[in-house]
Amino acid sequence: MAESSNMVLTHPSISGDLIPLKNFNLLYQTSPSTSPKSTTSPLPDVADALVQYHNEILGGPPVTLTWQDVKVQTLHPDGTRRTLLDRISGFAEPFNLVAIVGAPKSGKTTLLRALSGRLLENESLEGEINLNGRRQQLTYGTAAYLTSEDVICEMLTVEENMYVASVLKLPPEMPMKRKLDIVEQIISDLALKESSSRQVGCCRNSKSLTQGERRRLVLAMEIVMRPRLLYLDEVTDGLKSSAALLYMTKVKLLAGEGRTVVACFQELNQSLFELFDYLLILASGRRVYFGEARFAHEHLTQSGLHSPVEQNLVDYFLQTQSEDYQDVITSMKFLQDLEKADGLGVEVPESIVKTLEVMYESSGICSQMAARLRGISSKKGAVLVHLASHATIATQIMILTYRFFISDLRDLGHYWARFTLSVLAMLLIGTVFANLDHSVESIQERASCLFLVYELLVYMTIGGVPYFHHDAKVFRMERVNVHYGAVAFLAGSFLSSLFILFSTALFPLCFVYFMVGLHPGFRYFFYSFLNLSVSLVASEGLMMTISAIVPVPHAGMIVAACIQTIFMLVAGYIARPNDIPRPIWTYPLSYLSFHRYGLWGLYQNEFLGLKFQQSSNHMNGLQVIHNLYHMNHPGKWGNLMVLLFMGFFYRAIYYILILVEDETMVKWRQNLCALYFQYGTHVPMAMKRFRERTCAAVT
Repeated sequence: MAESSNMVLTHPSISGDLIPLKNFNLLYQTSPSTSPKSTTSPLPDVADALVQYHNEILGGPPVTLTWQDVKVQTLHPDGTRRTLLDRISGFAEPFNLVAIVGAPKSGKTTLLRALSGRLLENESLEGEINLNGRRQQLTYGTAAYLTSEDVICEMLTVEENMYVASVLKLPPEMPMKRKLDIVEQIISDLALKESSSRQVGCCRNSKSLTQGERRRLVLAMEIVMRPRLLYLDEVTDGLKSSAALLYMTKVKLLAGEGRTVVACFQELNQSLFELFDYLLILASGRRVYFGEARFAHEHLTQSGLHSPVEQNLVDYFLQTQSEDYQDVITSMKFLQDLEKADGLGVEVPESIVKTLEVMYESSGICSQMAARLRGISSKKGAVLVHLASHATIATQIMILTYRFFISDLRDLGHYWARFTLSVLAMLLIGTVFANLDHSVESIQERASCLFLVYELLVYMTIGGVPYFHHDAKVFRMERVNVHYGAVAFLAGSFLSSLFILFSTALFPLCFVYFMVGLHPGFRYFFYSFLNLSVSLVASEGLMMTISAIVPVPHAGMIVAACIQTIFMLVAGYIARPNDIPRPIWTYPLSYLSFHRYGLWGLYQNEFLGLKFQQSSNHMNGLQVIHNLYHMNHPGKWGNLMVLLFMGFFYRAIYYILILVEDETMVKWRQNLCALYFQYGTHVPMAMKRFRERTCAAVT
């Protein structure tokens, strides 16, 4: 019988009585036809059997991850370097769950990013990281990286989110029935069957998913492509203890299928601790322990670490390394609980951390792990190739259009609220300006009516900033594992919004156009519809750009309102084009305002071809456009083309912004700080203090 440290995992597809163990050894198992005195012996076809098992279960060979003397440094704006990780070594094998634990700023996430190839541009890596004993890159479908963020499409159900994930992430040549079978199996395996028909979020509806279910759904959407290597970055943060235990239990079962799992934790309890196979403890970027998790408590005890209360020593060590631990002790003393405060007061200062590091380096566990690491590194495993492929660009656009369209239809707070308010507003405007005649006095009324119609419809797009911000967050999270590109995301978003934007322009316009009695004729009505539709497309493009620049949604709405107001002021109605001041307001603001081209096109469409008269006063539409409003060039179709160009221009800017990696933004902020430091000696002391505070804030 294998020891408790070895997980025995059988599978009917492996011939004979072979049982793959965690340490890649195979064991003869007693069978009814053989003597009970069977012996253990490695077989010549061990690797072939294990690869066959992984190919059938996970669609590819196993992945072994090793890292040796990993050192990560970050470059500060003043040119100095800070060491984040210092000579960290370890390994992770199939069927194993390796936990990386440590206090905040201990280097857990940095190590995980280094192992997965996600370091920032200002971070440098030294050391050796191998996959299957080789220096090679991760291929698509081999690994998945998950964080504690559970950003998902809120309006879709669990099944719909999983369906979208399967179409995007599984090979296009795989039959749809096979994809749906995989989805159904994963939903069942991760305990999401009962909530499969519920929406992820329902606007304070009690039927929405719990936090634990959301995290498991994110995990399910990633493992649908059957990755053999999982990186989990503090995925249990913010979960209740029961939800965290259920999540990690499911992760442990995934590891039991042959996956290699590396996870980092900031907090843990005894229940979670018992699920770990190997444990890596970090403190201030240094390794305090790496070995089997079951021996960690005994090693820390022998190293001189003792908890004042009955507590797991690993958990106690993490508590003592937190920044607010001293405040806890002080608070206990203020509460007059001196006995408990004295118990908590057994701190682990930096010198003790150094002692624990030295004790581990001289321990037998360290020697065993080093020998194990050398043995694993010397075995050359399979070369990672692209065994899986994601959907084609056409399929990506189609499925993302479906996802956005379903979300828009179900979201009552975005497009439907805008549509309803637009219809009501147009009814009110129609009753105010009902049945206009063709007198000279009606010129101003027609212009005012068109101005109100245009500005109300355009202004309502400001409400979309939070939704575009959420969509961008979903894209950035899903882009971590490269399931689709920015082109597919932008095209799907654009195509899905066309129906609702056209509806928002058409139905409200029908009410106000015929109630007021604007320019008769279908071609004039059709142009007004096209003008408003393209203006909404341009306005939404601007809102998307603002949502990508301003990190806070509500602040983005304020910025959007200010920009829309400025664009309205220089459009040509509140102040005639010839009366707008030339510097800044005309050049460039008026020419950058899409309101200008939308209003000019509507006015040209409305007034050209009409005649207005009152007693002896006569004025035709051409005189109104040229002499009264000074809206000469371009013509109405030229204005429409400019609107269309601006709609695509704003989306092109949005495309560039969502492609900008987070590390690029960090580098930009640091370059800004470097300029401050370079020229800081030439500013007064007050400005210098302001400069230092600004640099501290942006970095």
